[in-house]
Amino acid sequence: MPGVDFSLYLVTDRHQARGRSLQDVVSAALRAGVRAVQLREKDLPTRPLLALARELTDLARSYGARVLVNDRADVCLAAGSDGTHLPATGLRPAAARRVLGPGCLIGVSAHSADEAVRAETEGADFIVLGPI
Repeated sequence: MPGVDFSLYLVTDRHQARGRSLQDVVSAALRAGVRAVQLREKDLPTRPLLALARELTDLARSYGARVLVNDRADVCLAAGSDGTHLPATGLRPAAARRVLGPGCLIGVSAHSADEAVRAETEGADFIVLGPI
């Protein structure tokens, strides 16, 4: 998979959409230059999340962008999305790689240098650092 432009990286939260559909918000972000979208809708049940992942993946690809499904390698695989983003305490990158194969991106959240090194050692393609 070619490199991903993370210069504008959108993390979704439909509860912050202020009356707009998440699809409209993501579409506007893609038009503005976002090229990486993390679908992070932790409270959605599997079937609605899968439908949304498929829809956003198709939309993002029309802009040359990538979609990563937060903490759900199974939904990523079923939707044909570009990868997954894992929490520091979630599924390990090596396990996600066995599920997704070499063509999908695997990102991991880290909250310390030790967590970042561990994620890289375990095969993460990218690491997002943050205090929470």
